[in-house]
Amino acid sequence: MHDSFNIKNITSPNGATAEFAPELGAICSSLILNNRELLFQHNFFWDKNSRKTRGGIPFLFPICGRLERNGKLGTYLYENKLYEMPAHGFADKMPWNVLEQKDDSEIMFELTHTENTIVQFPFQFRILLNYKITDNSLTATVTFKNTGEKAMPFYAGFHPYFFTKLEQKENILFNAAPTYSIQYNEKCNDVIGTKKCPELPLPVTSPALTDLLMRTGNKKAAQIIFPDNFKINISTSIDDIDFPYIQLYTLKDEPFFCVEPWMGAPNTLNSVTGSKWILPGESQSAKMTISI
Repeated sequence: MHDSFNIKNITSPNGATAEFAPELGAICSSLILNNRELLFQHNFFWDKNSRKTRGGIPFLFPICGRLERNGKLGTYLYENKLYEMPAHGFADKMPWNVLEQKDDSEIMFELTHTENTIVQFPFQFRILLNYKITDNSLTATVTFKNTGEKAMPFYAGFHPYFFTKLEQKENILFNAAPTYSIQYNEKCNDVIGTKKCPELPLPVTSPALTDLLMRTGNKKAAQIIFPDNFKINISTSIDDIDFPYIQLYTLKDEPFFCVEPWMGAPNTLNSVTGSKWILPGESQSAKMTISI
């Protein structure tokens, strides 16, 4: 399955590597730092027809999470018209263009609106997604440009699946410094309030971390700590816009733990506030770094 894709690779001077599949949402399918694979792939990862979240590092746009309007899943209202959009939007399900590869350690992808995206999201845009690898890190810089004639709301995110051996999973810790947690409704597709954060660090298998959405403070960083003291750091920086949320996700019997920097909470397109906005002709950028 892997051989049927146009795989792109970047490498650092001392052999760190990242692999990408432009046809699958420019997804990062592999990240090897210090000779260690950091990412998990579901067994359907290379299935071109799958619409499920595959593993690796998908990029989410123009929403994170799910939408619901008046009890109808996958819908939102804009200018008195009801639109339909799947969970996490459409960017991770579309082919991206490979714009340039400045050198062996850096690559740029591009996504622009199409007739199909306009049906779901009535805005014109151009997104540039740049990845740069060093011996100890991978940095993703994403730039959003509004190429249309009206202000564009959105809330993008990343969905990294970090590999966690099942036999070690109970001894792998998650740590962060959030200010509070978000309380979901029963379907986990809307926000109904806030709640106190659990005391961290906690094992990634802890029920307190299950589907937890956290609001970050000044320290926009999180960490996964393995039994051998290997650490994965996930951090975001404030350029023009930021990722004020971290969503956690795992499945008990699967060897992964997701730490997802998000710009907004689920169903934000249906709320009065919370979306990022870009005016016509303007650009905004944000950054995420995974390091060891």
